[in-house]
Amino acid sequence: MNTLLVNTLSYQHNPAFYGRKELFQEIDGHLHARQEDSLIRSVATWGTGGIGKSQIALEYAQQQWLAGTNVVLWIASETEAGIAKSFNEAASRLDLPGYLETNTSYQNRFAMLQWLQKSSRVAWLLILDNVEDQKVLSEDWPRTGNGSILVTCRSEILAASPAAVAIEIPAFTTNESGELIMNIMSKENASKDGHLAAHELSEKLGGLALAIDIVAKQIKIRRRFRTIRDCLPYYD
Repeated sequence: MNTLLVNTLSYQHNPAFYGRKELFQEIDGHLHARQEDSLIRSVATWGTGGIGKSQIALEYAQQQWLAGTNVVLWIASETEAGIAKSFNEAASRLDLPGYLETNTSYQNRFAMLQWLQKSSRVAWLLILDNVEDQKVLSEDWPRTGNGSILVTCRSEILAASPAAVAIEIPAFTTNESGELIMNIMSKENASKDGHLAAHELSEKLGGLALAIDIVAKQIKIRRRFRTIRDCLPYYD
C-alpha cells in the first residue's frame, strides 16, 4: 500500500527566511504535545499586518512536510472564494471518495472535513491562513483526527478560540532587523558603519518583516544607493 503524501502549500519555500527559532519551538511544542484523547492539537498565531505570520506558518509547514507529515493543507482563509478554492484543491489532490469538479464548494468542503476527522492513520497539518471571520473557525474546524491546526490572524479575539493556544507574533528587535537587512542585501561582511546604518533603518521600519523585506530588496536593486546609509533620508 502506497503512503499517502499530499502537499497543497500555496507558496514556495523562502530560502532567505530568517530567525524565529524560539517561535517555531513554541508552536511545535504545542502541536506535538502528547494527548490521551483524540482531540486535535491547535495553535493560533496573531499580530499586526506585515509582522510575518504567513511566512512563519509557511516555514513551519515546510519543516513539517520535510519531517514526514503525510498531508499538509494550506487554506487561504481571507475570503470565501479563497476558502472554497483551497478546499476544492485539497479534496481533488487527496482524491476523496465522492469528489467531483461539479460538486458545490460546500460538498467538497464537507467531504474534506469528514476525511480529516476520520483519518486516524494519516498524520496531517491544516493551516488556516489569514482568518478574518469567526465563521471560518466554527464551520471549517475538524473536531477530531490525527492532526494539528495552525491558524494565522490579526485579531487576538479570533486567536483565542477555538484554538487551544494563542501566540502573539512580535516584531523583530533592532538587532534582528539589522541582521535581516544585511542578509537580504548579502552584506554580512559590511563595515561597522554599514551595520550601524542597517540598525538605524530597522528602527524606522518598526521591526515589521514585510517592510524590512521590501525596503532591503529595493535598496539592493537601486543603483543610486551605494550604501545603506545613502537611503536613510528617504525613510525619515
